[in-house]
Amino acid sequence: MFPSIVVKQVNKSAKTSLNYLLSALPTSSSKPSTEYVPKHLATPSGESKSVPSADPASLIITPNTLNKLFHDENWGTFKGGQISRSQQFFNNSQIKLDWTLDNISDIPDIKYERLKKDRDEQFAKMDPYNKTSTYYQTASKSKKTFGIPPDLLKPLPEVLLLGNTNVGKSTIVNTLLLDKAESQTAGASTEYAYVSRRAGYTKTLNCFNINNKIRIVDSPGYGQFGERIQGQAVMDYIEHRKLLRNVFVLIDGLNGVSELDAQMIGFLMNQGVSFDIIFTKVDQVIKAKLPKGLSTFTRGDIAKFSVQDRKDNASKIEEANEKVIKHFSEVINDAGLKEVPTLPRFYFNNGVPTPFLPKRYGYKEIRCAILQSCGLI
Repeated sequence: MFPSIVVKQVNKSAKTSLNYLLSALPTSSSKPSTEYVPKHLATPSGESKSVPSADPASLIITPNTLNKLFHDENWGTFKGGQISRSQQFFNNSQIKLDWTLDNISDIPDIKYERLKKDRDEQFAKMDPYNKTSTYYQTASKSKKTFGIPPDLLKPLPEVLLLGNTNVGKSTIVNTLLLDKAESQTAGASTEYAYVSRRAGYTKTLNCFNINNKIRIVDSPGYGQFGERIQGQAVMDYIEHRKLLRNVFVLIDGLNGVSELDAQMIGFLMNQGVSFDIIFTKVDQVIKAKLPKGLSTFTRGDIAKFSVQDRKDNASKIEEANEKVIKHFSEVINDAGLKEVPTLPRFYFNNGVPTPFLPKRYGYKEIRCAILQSCGLI
């Protein structure tokens, strides 16, 4: 049990779609015992200047800043060399889709072991006389892979992306797998994982092989639009996959921790599975806290800002930044995430560039965390 995670009664529609999940998972109505306050509450830019920057985007808080504010000293900090190595690993990576399945028994290495066991059992039942035959001697020592490509049988460390339907798992996959040129271009995109506006679009476990060193598994979402067979596959994978090194639980930054998020965190803890938390849609949180004009400005607007406009904008942005920090502090405190005994790390990410967040932020730290989980940095 983890008494700090607050779990409310799940509504009927959620029960219908996730009844495979709700049995044997811990729930609690107790409140977190302590408040989590980030290390620094200062606005992260140059507002001390007498004339602030004309570009509002340079004053607005970013996921990178949130990563620093909510970083716990117990986690350690990624060094520059680690970030450089992880960037080189992903930016120059060879990526392929190893498998896409809705039943873990069909994962290539698991399927191979099952078929090999069946073959060995059949041979064990053979008449002793026949076991001396050339056929038996050859077949029993065969290294055939039952039609499974040998490279799919290579054991590689795996990480799982897990979260509610439409939380942004596929968007995260595509961001993580940007190559060097794409990662340096604000509007660039790649589509290894298809991104849909329709919740519950991803129907299977999709495994991406990165450089033949690690595998990243994108999962179907849980929640109202989840399906039973999908959920069972995810639960079985978490419970039985020996190559799983870490789970990244994606939380909707705008809406916070749902009842089902809390239930899933409880399941991971019960299984003894390591996990970290990624807050997605940070751009939407920032947009909600900014005055409208400061979330939709153009290059032409910037050129027209007077000195007084710049000072007024800086004041409004400072207030909005504080609201963003307060929002995430409350999300973490209300759910009791800081009280979870395994002390998950918190990461913040915006999936797409916007006028006020002109590039993707936060993904470099997530890349580092993946490689660290897999023992590569």
